[in-house]
Amino acid sequence: MEPDITTRDVAANQAILLGGTNSFPPISQLPTELLIAILQLSLPEIHLRSRYAALNLGFRMKRLYTMRAVTKRWQQVIDGTPSFWTIIVSTLPLHVNEKSILRSSDLPLSLIYDDTRLVGPPNHPSDTFFKLVQHSRLRWAALAMSLDDPGILSDYVAATLPLLHTIILRISRPHGFHSEPRELLGGHTTNLRVVYLEGVSSPWLVGSFVQLKSLTLKNLAHATLTGGQLLDAIRASPGLQVLKLSGMTTVIPPPSRTITLHHLRYISLVSCATDLVECIFRQVRAPSCTRLRLSIGYEQEIDAPRFLNETLKPFHHILSSIHRRLGGSVVPLDTGGFEWYTPDYSELDGFLILIHCMLDPSCISWIDSILQDEPGLRVYFEHDFPSSDDLLRSVAPMRS
Repeated sequence: MEPDITTRDVAANQAILLGGTNSFPPISQLPTELLIAILQLSLPEIHLRSRYAALNLGFRMKRLYTMRAVTKRWQQVIDGTPSFWTIIVSTLPLHVNEKSILRSSDLPLSLIYDDTRLVGPPNHPSDTFFKLVQHSRLRWAALAMSLDDPGILSDYVAATLPLLHTIILRISRPHGFHSEPRELLGGHTTNLRVVYLEGVSSPWLVGSFVQLKSLTLKNLAHATLTGGQLLDAIRASPGLQVLKLSGMTTVIPPPSRTITLHHLRYISLVSCATDLVECIFRQVRAPSCTRLRLSIGYEQEIDAPRFLNETLKPFHHILSSIHRRLGGSVVPLDTGGFEWYTPDYSELDGFLILIHCMLDPSCISWIDSILQDEPGLRVYFEHDFPSSDDLLRSVAPMRS
């Protein structure tokens, strides 16, 4: 009698278990290049801009050392692969960082220094940590620093770092910091591609930035940066892909020629001075933009109809295109203000327009003028939203 399919499968499995016909070599026989690739994929990616980069790197190093202890061969492969050891973080024991620098050979290094106590002990005084890494500074390619005391910046971001392409400086208490102005990286910034500055006071933004890919500025002191200097940095970076400003106020320059950035995909302006927001949207064109975030705070005064219809006019077609591509957008009607967003905004594609403490029928009409006959707009009322005849009339044409 012929065995059924289940019996046949069981028989085949038994043959394999008995050493019959397993065609896959054991992992111990994998080529070194393939083993390295597998080990690399098993390690978590580190995002230097994350506030928890130091903590995440600690988890990564723990996993790396665990894999290193599996077999003698794995230890030899991991120790002999410099790319496993190119991130140095102040929260790890000094002897671990010393070994990482040694095993990284001559590859470029990424340094993370965190003294904000977000990640807890162990941590080392800045002089101890930087004394350890001082001899490798010509290899620094990325520098991420989260600080309570900005005074330690003086000796480490004022000197030239020829390979540095990413600098992330986050200071939690900038207002008590006073020192003589120093130029960031000695004024030699032409290699920078990613700049993230948060709470950095005026001594750290002397000089210009050029050829940037990503520029993020948060809560800089009023005197730190003028609108003209900001526009100069943007104009000097035709390959800029990300522009994020938060909590920014500055002196606005007179109108100048329009800046067209064909690679700019993401614009985020959050709680910035209204005149700065208007300046950016008036001067910058981003035909390839796929992600737009605009949030105007409670304390900011704005002529909403003029801003929406005139200042944002160059971006109307972008909003319409994103709405169409994502299959719709949402307008919640509540007492908090005007909001229009795509549900998938948290991803790489979408938009969010938020103007606090202002909801006017003209806002609804503005959306209607952009979308015209495009389907997919969802409008809903919050349960405690007071009815308004004018607002209801502005929404009524959209029901079809």
